[in-house]
Amino acid sequence: MGLLLILWLVGSILVGFYAKGKGKSFKAGFWLSVFVDPILAWILLAIFA
Repeated sequence: MGLLLILWLVGSILVGFYAKGKGKSFKAGFWLSVFVDPILAWILLAIFA
């Protein structure tokens, strides 16, 4: 469970930097990812589990 949390945080930070590279703000990309990633994770778990 701890590993998933770390991956989620690292993924959110990477999305933040990606958004910044696209001319958007880091915070916007980071917080969007923080809320969207768990939803995607649950969908993936539902599909592959």
